[in-house]
Amino acid sequence: SPEQLEQELQAARSAAWFYTSKGCMIYGADINRVTRIINGGLNGIEDRKVRYNKARAALLV
Repeated sequence: SPEQLEQELQAARSAAWFYTSKGCMIYGADINRVTRIINGGLNGIEDRKVRYNKARAALLV
């Protein structure tokens, strides 16, 4: 139910399912390709790249 997606664990599981079900795992760090798969284009790509790089730095990846 939509209310379950308000819970962090369920939201994370839903996001992981969506990401893998769309085949994004095989493209790894190709942010442009993954963005095209999820959004159908490169809408907001510059902001996404900034956030992606911040997340990588925070995770020491």
